[in-house]
Amino acid sequence: ALDDAHDLFMTVTSQERPLCEEDVLLSVTKPSSAEEETANTYSLETPTSCDEDIQHNFDPLLRPPPSIERQKQNAQKRTKAKRQRLESPWCKSALIIIPLRLGLAKLDPIYFDALLATLQFPQSLGFVGGRPRQALYFIGSVSKQLIGLDPHIVQPATSNIFSKSHLDSLVCLQPRKVHLDAIDPSLALAFYCRDRNDFSDLSRRIKHLASLSNPPLFDIIQRRPKRRRQHTNSTLSLPPLVPSGLAGTGAESHLDDDDDDTASSLNDDLLLDDDDDENVSTASNDDDFVLV
Repeated sequence: ALDDAHDLFMTVTSQERPLCEEDVLLSVTKPSSAEEETANTYSLETPTSCDEDIQHNFDPLLRPPPSIERQKQNAQKRTKAKRQRLESPWCKSALIIIPLRLGLAKLDPIYFDALLATLQFPQSLGFVGGRPRQALYFIGSVSKQLIGLDPHIVQPATSNIFSKSHLDSLVCLQPRKVHLDAIDPSLALAFYCRDRNDFSDLSRRIKHLASLSNPPLFDIIQRRPKRRRQHTNSTLSLPPLVPSGLAGTGAESHLDDDDDDTASSLNDDLLLDDDDDENVSTASNDDDFVLV
């Protein structure tokens, strides 16, 4: 059962944004006084990022930027404060939901063992899945048979929500058994971690899942990679160089950097020797055309 002593933090992962240990730890811990002081101090100084809006609206005469040494000191303080926060006690519990699609038309057999292993985790809350037009909540398994609860059972309404009859109606008394071959490949796993020890144990078990299926059921990463800002190049783009022999022929407008081979071959055809120019200009009178 979920513990009411902690506030609950819920995170939902995706294929593009896998489960990250650092994200969870930063969400269930409070910033220390040193971290808040560092953040306030840093906000009063010039940002070191390359944000164009900040740079355009910033006047270095009215607010000089900090020195390189001061920027290094601030970065060290932020790193130290972040490390302390990651190691601080939890103020919230974590509910982790991981949607998956493990196949096309049906569940791929390579995931059977890994999926059954997740139901044995102490942090597991089961998973939501089922068959087309029939959703079930699976809480365990017997061999290759999943034990599922059907939440769509019509029952008589009760006026007193605290009565025994109403509380009994919240429990499914007829669990169903469904073979792994029969469930839809779209499902969502759920895990509950009350404290740091729970989450550390869950991380260790998730990493062990990689040995049960290839590709793994899902991944967990320690921290997200840093994104690099892409700077736009504002230099003036010059037209490609055109050999002097092509000037005025109209061919220079069709050349670019990728057409070097074409330009060289065209240059060989049009840049004629003096003897060839005389031969071309003195065409025979019997011909109906003149080469130019």
